[in-house]
Amino acid sequence: MNGPGSQTADLIARCTTGDDAARAQFCGEYLDFVRHAAARTLHRYGAARADALETDDLANEVFAKLLANNCALLNKVRDSRTITAWLVAITRNHVIDHLRRESLRGRAATRGHEEQTLYVPPSSIGVIAGERAETVRSAVSLLDARDRFALELYFLQGLTYAQMADILHENVNTVSARVRRAKGKLRQVLEQHGIREP
Repeated sequence: MNGPGSQTADLIARCTTGDDAARAQFCGEYLDFVRHAAARTLHRYGAARADALETDDLANEVFAKLLANNCALLNKVRDSRTITAWLVAITRNHVIDHLRRESLRGRAATRGHEEQTLYVPPSSIGVIAGERAETVRSAVSLLDARDRFALELYFLQGLTYAQMADILHENVNTVSARVRRAKGKLRQVLEQHGIREP
């Protein structure tokens, strides 16, 4: 008897061979899941509001990405049993890219109005918190891209090493070592800036 994993594998295989019915079925089965993942990521990264329309648009963009170029991205799924963890990672990255683009647009739009904007000094607590957040962001940006992605999957998405191994196409021991090494590098950089783990 075929289990859910083999059914998903069959569905993905049909999607990659150009079966439009299979693609529609895949989108139908995972649309709510991707929509919720997008909403969670928007919330986690401090989006002012995440209305249903924006969440739907982001989910549709994720599926457009997955199905583009004859499902080239979807074809990278190695183990159909981890499809949900993989979809979370893809959705999260897409939403973060979206938020970055929006932030850049917002900055560009306000540049022309800088002379008209009154400066309101933030509280000292806000300044310290902002400086620490910027230091952490800078420290994370110094990490190798795969190490950075591994930390994000582990800490922000809460994935297990086994789930991460499937997404990163590495074995569990390599993933575990990668997370441990990345945490060590991050700790060193933060300690140089006076930020220590409690």
